[in-house]
Formats: sequence, C-alpha cells, structure tokens
Amino acid sequence: MYKKILSLLIIFGLFSFEIKSDSIEVKKEKAVAIEKLLTSKKIIPTIYEDSVVIKKAPQQLVTANEFDSRGDYAYSLEPIKSQDKKSNLSINLLKSNQDIQSNSVVRLNSFIQDDLRVVIMGPDENVMISNGSFIVRFHSKLNQKEFQDDYNLILQQEFPDFIIFKANSFYGINNLLKQISSDTRISFLQLNLIDPNIQKH
Repeated sequence: MYKKILSLLIIFGLFSFEIKSDSIEVKKEKAVAIEKLLTSKKIIPTIYEDSVVIKKAPQQLVTANEFDSRGDYAYSLEPIKSQDKKSNLSINLLKSNQDIQSNSVVRLNSFIQDDLRVVIMGPDENVMISNGSFIVRFHSKLNQKEFQDDYNLILQQEFPDFIIFKANSFYGINNLLKQISSDTRISFLQLNLIDPNIQKH
C-alpha cells in the first residue's frame, strides 16, 4: 500500500516538475517579446525636403495644379519655383492656358504651408506630413541640454521619458537626422508625424 502511494507521489512530482518547466519556458518567451518591443528604434524615413504641402485650399485650385490630396492636405513632391511661382508639374497646362494657370498658381502659393513637408512611409507608401519635429529618448537626462546645443535644435515639448525637438530648417534635415540617429547619447529616435487622413473635429 505504502509502495503504491509512494509511486503515485513520485509520478505526480515528476508531472508537476514538467508543468513548472513549461511555465518557466512560457515566461521566458514573454520576456523576450517585451525586450523586442523595448529595442531602440532609430530607423527613420526620408523627408522630401523640396516637397510642397498646402492645407484647406479650394479643391478646384488643387486639381488645376495637379496636386494629390489627403484629407485637409494636398501635396506635391516637386517644388514650386519661387521666381515665377509656376508649378513644375503644370508646365504643359501653362503653355495652353498661360493667364488662367498663372493666376491659379499665384493663388495656390498663398495656401502653401512652408513649415510642412511630405514623408512617404513603408511599402504601402503611406503619405504623412512632417513639421520637422522628432521624438528622442536619452540614455541619461544629463545629455539633453548639450545634445540640443550640439545640433542647434528647438525644444518643443518635454515629457518624463522623451523629448520632442524640432530642426531649425528643412534644408539638410535628412543629413541632420542621420547624424542624430548614430549619436550614442540617445536610445530612440522617431519622426513626429501628422497623419493627413485623420481629421480633427
């Protein structure tokens, strides 16, 4: 009788050990998943430095100048020439209807948001809008002021775990962000983007 009970206890003990082992493995897998989520992110998409973004322009004006639309925004990856305010995209239309098109481009120019540029995201080529700001997380908070001075950045907003900085200009912003991404003082870098498909109410 005692031998049978002892045998059962040994079998149950081994079964419990296997269950505990399985539980340990599951916990380890979860820990790895969390660790992956916390991995530093420094890969950033390209900002189209010469792109043009306009907001809430009349639809007929946008269509006449061959801009693409997303929500309240319209955009072109090509610049508008500042000398004559004529869109590079509408050169054929200008030849056929010079006066109307010239007036249209001049009107369109008044809607241009000079502090916004286009960013194309991912394989689906989602269009996003950048105002030149980006999110940074530091290894040590002691590095923040020195970092800001080194890159001549504008401090936009400060949070306990990260800071939003803004570049002084879009000129050379991709090179600037490339330099910042390799800076050992930071653990995270991401563009602070506007989704033009989300409308504010």
